[in-house]
Formats: sequence, C-alpha cells, structure tokens
Amino acid sequence: MPGAADDGIADTRLLQLNGDMAQSANEKLPLVRMLGMATTDKGVERSDAVHETVFQKEVQRAVHRWRRRATAILFAQHRQDVVGAQRFVALPHQLQYPAAQRRQAQPLTSAQSVGFSQGAVHAMGMVMRTGGQRRNGHGQRRFWIETLLCYLFLTIRVPTVARFLTLFVAFIAFSAHADVHVLTSIKPLQQIAAAVQEGVGSPEVLLPPGASPHHYALRPSDVRRVAEADLLYWIGPDMEGFLPKVLTSRSKTTVAVQSLPGMKLRHFGEDSHSHDEDHDDHDHDHRPGSLDAHLWLSSVNARVIAGKMAADLASVDPANADRYTRNLATFTQRLDALDTRIKARVAGVAGKPYFVFHEAFDYFEAEYGLKHTGVFSVASEVQPGAQHVAAMRKRLQEVGKTCVFSEPPLRPRLAETLTAGLPVRLAELDALGGTDPVDAQGYERLLDKLGGDLASCLEQL
Repeated sequence: MPGAADDGIADTRLLQLNGDMAQSANEKLPLVRMLGMATTDKGVERSDAVHETVFQKEVQRAVHRWRRRATAILFAQHRQDVVGAQRFVALPHQLQYPAAQRRQAQPLTSAQSVGFSQGAVHAMGMVMRTGGQRRNGHGQRRFWIETLLCYLFLTIRVPTVARFLTLFVAFIAFSAHADVHVLTSIKPLQQIAAAVQEGVGSPEVLLPPGASPHHYALRPSDVRRVAEADLLYWIGPDMEGFLPKVLTSRSKTTVAVQSLPGMKLRHFGEDSHSHDEDHDDHDHDHRPGSLDAHLWLSSVNARVIAGKMAADLASVDPANADRYTRNLATFTQRLDALDTRIKARVAGVAGKPYFVFHEAFDYFEAEYGLKHTGVFSVASEVQPGAQHVAAMRKRLQEVGKTCVFSEPPLRPRLAETLTAGLPVRLAELDALGGTDPVDAQGYERLLDKLGGDLASCLEQL
C-alpha cells in the first residue's frame, strides 16, 4: 500500500505538469501552497520557502525550454499521471471515515483540475495565437474571442473531460465560420469590398496611405500577406506593375478587375482636349493609347467589381451567401442615388476650365459630364526646364480664372511657381480616398468628395 512517499511523488508530478504549462512562476505559487495543505499524511513535508524557490527555478526553466512542447504533451501527460502516481489510494485509517476521506481528497482533486484547466487554457492559447499571427488584424480579434471561450468553458464547474470536449467543439465550430481573408491592392477596392462584406468581415489593403500604386515597392511582410489572403483583388498590370511577379506563386483566388467582363474601360488619348500642344495633355506615367487603369472612379465599374466580389465570397463562405447578395443589392441602390446627387452637384460648373497634374480623373469626368482643360506634365523626379514652365504658365494666362488640382499627400513644387500672380486657385482631388475610414459607405464618400471638391473650387471662379 503506498504511503507518504507515494503522495510526495504525486505532488511532485502534478507540480511538474503545471510548471511546464505555466506562464510565470508567481502564478503557480498559490497552487503549490494549496497542494501542500492537501497533503494530510504524517511525515510529509509541507511547501515552504525553500521548496517554492526550487519550484520557481524549475518553472522558469520549463517556460523557456518546454513551452512549445506543452500543447503536444499536455493531454497525454495528464492521462498518465491521473492513472499513475497521482491516483488517490485510501489508507487503512481513512477507510474508517469515508466522509472525511472525501473531504480530504477534494482539495487535491480541485487543485489537479485547476492545474489541468490552466494548462489547457495555455495550450489552446498557444494554438490560437499562432494562427492569429498569420492573419494580422483578423487573427488578433479571433485570438481574443477564442481565449474568452477557453476561459468560460474551462472555469465552468463541470468535470474536466466534459469541459475540454465542450471547448474543443466550440473551437472547431468557431474556426469553421472564421472571416474570409480579403486583401485588395488599393483602398478604393477595399472600400468596395467593405460594402459587400458589411456585417460579415473586414477587408484589408496592401498599399499604405499615401503610397502610389504606380511606383510602390513590396516589403517582405507585403509578400507574406499576398500569399496568405483567401481572396485578392487588384486593378491589373497596367496599374500595379509591382505585383505580377509575386502573384505567380499564389494558389488562391486572385482577380485583376481590369479583365472582368462588363468593365467600361478607357484609353489615354480619347477625347484629347488640346491637339496643338499634345505633350502637355498627358502626364509621364500615361502614354496615349495605353489603358487608363483608374477605372474605379466609374460607378459603373464599381458595380461590376462588387458583383464579382459577392460571387467569390458566396463561393468560399456559403453560410453567408444571402448576406453578400443583400449587401450587393443595397450597394447598387446607394450608387444609383449617388449618381443622381453628383450630377446635380456639378451641373453648374461643367463648362468651367481646370487643370490637373495627374491624368487620373477621366472616368469620373466622362460619367458626370466634366472635362479638364489640360494636364501639366511633371515627372516627380525631374524639375521641368524654364522653357517648359513658361509654356505652362502662358496657358494659364490665356485661360484666365481657373482651378489647378494636385493630388495629396504632396503638392508639386511647381504649383506655386506656375500660379503666382495669376487668378488661379489651387486645390486637391484625391483619387484614392486618403485617410477616409473604411466602411460600407466608403466608396460612395470617395466619389461624393471628388464631385464636391471640383464644384467647390470651380464655383468660386
């Protein structure tokens, strides 16, 4: 019949199990004391300062060396200990008092249950944290929700096995309904995706605010995000020239929206505004005859893109297919109202002259009856010569009162030089949405603001 030595081994095995799974030694010291109090046989030493110090060192070593192994060995170790050294064996004198025996056994079984529950929380937390790191913002939200599930289920006063089984089922069910990871190259596409995913998920964007899709350089973290996204949407090689090489390694759904059926596409050089000075009518990034890839500035194209996104999302997430369909219908209705509103807003300024530094607004202008007078061709890395500057300034003098629009976040240094002393107003048009919040109405705000900024400047001429 085992005696005090066996009980000492049981305490040591249980302490070792909880030490391997500990996040810090201090969190486990109360458990050590509780186990010491639960040992009732004579001759067995209680937990004292010396034992706590030794235990603390062992735990700290275990945290650094064995934390990654904890998940794999947790349940096998627990099973072995329960049927082995940790089992309760009644001593002869305890058999005479069954009620007292149960009361004495209860603290140690409670401690054992607490230790296993804490270990399970830690192990499941490790699993979920690892998954969360792969999903950035999505993963962080999932990690905290799942950790809460662990806490709730593992602290309910039910048997340990039942508690774990309930947690496991809940974890699997939650993971099965995780958000679809949607990544877009630029913010306007992210805003369209947000309208389709409203109430279900939140899309992410690759380019940071202020970055140009014409000249962006991918970072290693960007490459990882591209590889991990469930659905990826970009304009196409005519816009994001930095993406095609990276996309060759993707096995998941990737959509270049410029190739979608039903898109209304334009090419630079269509409806040229001034044929006598052709060199000033197209900026250095856009040669005549090439595809104008600023296609998101047409609400007609936005409807096509949103339709494709809704179909893709319904395919990978059929449980929410009806929601995506409803969101698409609502988005389309809002765009109909937006078209009417913008046309009314710009109707009074349609014939007034204005200039741009970047030929990015032809889609918007064609849709709402506007037309820029000319483009000031300025390469970002080269300051134009004095003769070129004089020619551009002469054009402004000939036109008279006008507006000159640049794009944030930077205004060309040439702007003040060109307009000094002339009846010219400087303003901005943001084709990408800048720091505007991302939500279901974000795309509409983008177009609405373009119409409002154009009208506000031209109305003051």
